[in-house]
Amino acid sequence: MNQKISEIIQSNFGVSIENFIEVIIDPTNAGVRGSILGAISENLLKKYLVKNNFKTFRIVEKPKGGFDKKNNEARGDFYIKHNKEKEDKWLVVESKGLKSNAEKHAHNFYDKEKCFLWLKKKIVKKNKKDIFEKGLQSYLKAKDKWLERNPNKKFPNFGWNKNSPGPEVYNLDNIFKNEMELKKWIFSLPDELFKPENVDIGKGAISILMTHMPTTRIGPITEISSTGPLKGEFSILAIDLFFRTGEHKFIFASSDNLCHQSQSPEHLSQNYTIDIMLYGLKKKPTIQFPWFEDIKECIKNSNLFYKKIDKSQLDERI
Repeated sequence: MNQKISEIIQSNFGVSIENFIEVIIDPTNAGVRGSILGAISENLLKKYLVKNNFKTFRIVEKPKGGFDKKNNEARGDFYIKHNKEKEDKWLVVESKGLKSNAEKHAHNFYDKEKCFLWLKKKIVKKNKKDIFEKGLQSYLKAKDKWLERNPNKKFPNFGWNKNSPGPEVYNLDNIFKNEMELKKWIFSLPDELFKPENVDIGKGAISILMTHMPTTRIGPITEISSTGPLKGEFSILAIDLFFRTGEHKFIFASSDNLCHQSQSPEHLSQNYTIDIMLYGLKKKPTIQFPWFEDIKECIKNSNLFYKKIDKSQLDERI
């Protein structure tokens, strides 16, 4: 088997298996690993979909004629339709991994005291009403400014779910009895868990399961340019949790159920916090609405954007 693998690597990349592995494990080549893992995720997701009786077609990344021929209704990785579904109703599934450096860029987890202060705010049970209201007020301010520039036009409605408002739905309930217990836990942890080489890859005291969709789009109605996909450009978002769990397990969310950006109702956020894991205390994520562990449950319990299949967007190689 090793000889066969080495021959494949030599044929496709022109290097030995040792050189190939050296490039993959080099910490400065995170982009290389990300590309390979992205391809692996898509491959595993397709197998999952077929196993669950979905007719599945891969969507081509670059259609014939170039990116200008890309259909805005097919901005995803797969068209799927359950074999029992007779109508021409297809769902577009977008496959993504987790943000690989969420801890590095979002917070300072190299210091125990700062780590404690950050987590202290997170373990306080979230007031959903306050989160919803804060998002609504941000939306109304953006709406007023937009209407000043665009009189006699309609700004898209605010569409947050009151039971799951905002881009964060993590669950840290009932882990610590009080603040003192939290502090005792943080300061009892090995110093190794606060070193950059561990923190920056999600192997520190705290691991954040966060989406990463750094795509810039222009809203068709508002003409607002923002970083994040357009709401409805795909039907279902599939997230591979490998980067933080070490297991290729997918979770799913309807594009319509994900809260839009508060100041741009046509855009989804590029970052959604799915859950937060704590070293030695919480090893498995809690998956809750708008996320589902089973795509059939996601479809059954969600509002969905159905599409008509565009055969010009199919990857003919597969």
